[in-house]
Amino acid sequence: MNSDLLQEILSYLILLPAALTCLFPMKNKMKYSWKINVFHVCLFVMGFIFLAIFVDNNFDTSYISIFLPILIFAFLAYHYSLKVHISKSISVLLYTTAIFSFTCNFANGIDAALHPTGDINHISFEATVIRLIFGFIAMILLYYPMSKYGSFLIDEYDNPKVWLGTSFISIVFLTINLIFVPHYYETLHFHNVALTYWGVLSLCLLTLIALSITFYFIVRGLLDTIKIREQNIILSQQKDAFILQQKYLEESAKTRHDFRQSIHVLKGLADDGDLYEIQKYLEKYEESLPENKTKLFCKNPALNAVLNFYNLKAEENAIKTNFVFSIPEELPIDETDLCSVVGNILENAISAASKVPSEKRFINLNISFLYDSELYIVSSNSCENKSKKWIQHSDRNEENDFSAYQIPTGLKGSGTGLKSIKATAEYYGGSASFFVKDNAFYVNVMLKGNCIPYSSSLQ
Repeated sequence: MNSDLLQEILSYLILLPAALTCLFPMKNKMKYSWKINVFHVCLFVMGFIFLAIFVDNNFDTSYISIFLPILIFAFLAYHYSLKVHISKSISVLLYTTAIFSFTCNFANGIDAALHPTGDINHISFEATVIRLIFGFIAMILLYYPMSKYGSFLIDEYDNPKVWLGTSFISIVFLTINLIFVPHYYETLHFHNVALTYWGVLSLCLLTLIALSITFYFIVRGLLDTIKIREQNIILSQQKDAFILQQKYLEESAKTRHDFRQSIHVLKGLADDGDLYEIQKYLEKYEESLPENKTKLFCKNPALNAVLNFYNLKAEENAIKTNFVFSIPEELPIDETDLCSVVGNILENAISAASKVPSEKRFINLNISFLYDSELYIVSSNSCENKSKKWIQHSDRNEENDFSAYQIPTGLKGSGTGLKSIKATAEYYGGSASFFVKDNAFYVNVMLKGNCIPYSSSLQ
């Protein structure tokens, strides 16, 4: 192998660390295993290198006309291998390209220092090796932050507009690097041009890193705020349910106290043989009995309190409810998590059902254990659905981009609650799906547990 061919291979080999770096933040969103993806990347890069060398040596044409379609195909293959919205794929690809454009320009600067009379079209062998070394160093340095913090952003933050906004920032820095490419090395040896070249590139690189760190902490803070808001909503729901349950207990205690007094009165009347007064007293007592609005939907106190709270809200909104349960008193799933899931489902259901005519309002909720290990939550409620589109479908193996779907009237603002349901389902190794069909909103949730169920049902 002659030195020119080796240099040409090495010059294109910079694509390998760049392509591998694109996989780091996507480690939890790959359709295939890490080994398979790395194999595909290596196979594509090697194929691209040999194709590039063949075209360069046999055709007199521009690189753009030949390789742009190939690069577009490569991006589509990259995106197809992932379970993310395309805005995330674009953002990661452009960000990685911007980072590696700095390594190329740094290598160009070193080449200009070693060969003052050279130009960008005749890069030295040393500069080619340095560029490749810089590329692998960048890949190694980026592995930890992109695989940990970058993957967190990819996994947790779903806002295509924001991700496309980060792509614009990457394009700005990529453009700066293209502008600062030293076409003729001798220009860097005039006055302080070299100092300006290194200073601007270093400052831009530090700025890009600073913006990346700032973006991470802003998103992290935003997600923490949303989480705290969800927790506050759950606590508020539990507080209202507790107040309702406490009121029921107080009413029950008062009823028991009054009943004891009534027994004494009836006993005295019975001793006197006054049947007329006994009957009259019983009629008045029956009229004074308080209406008990608390129902026993299930034997778990916390969940039963939440169900009573939302059942009461449904009655206030003239919504027909049908709750059916087959669950044990002691749950193998944290009752706070289960109450959160059920509370979010019923909160959205009441909000949606309240927007349709009263005669069409309904909520059906079924919770049951199957196979002694899996808890299934199935819900349906009436809603306005002008779009006739599926809202979303998500499970452990699919990306869930809530903003990509049209939410029917009455479900606006429910994306946070649905995300919370999905997150809880994934935590328990289960799944969650949501969709709209025929003016009804359907929820299917599965959580994995282990228990022996008992059956009960109330309407």
